[in-house]
Amino acid sequence: MGEAEVATRLADRARFNVGDYLKEGGLIAVVDLERVIADGHGQHIKGIKYTPKGGALIEFYPSDHALELLGKVHGMFRERHDITSGGEKIVPLAILNVDPDKL
Repeated sequence: MGEAEVATRLADRARFNVGDYLKEGGLIAVVDLERVIADGHGQHIKGIKYTPKGGALIEFYPSDHALELLGKVHGMFRERHDITSGGEKIVPLAILNVDPDKL
């Protein structure tokens, strides 16, 4: 898998909105899992656990983690420190020619 495909897949995960697949379920949220898979979003499912009563708990990969990784790829979170004096370059006071053999 190349860099472009990795970035594309991360972007797809970041854009995925499980809210588009919620359907009427009374007091609990019900995900239309068949539609999620039919629309090609099965890779966003992190896991499925079953309750003692036979219900399914579906966990999806968090989109905020994908956004964080994409931000790192694009260099958005680099810490930058200004090591100059007010934006101006620091001018050395003296330049010495030192012979290392004489030290």
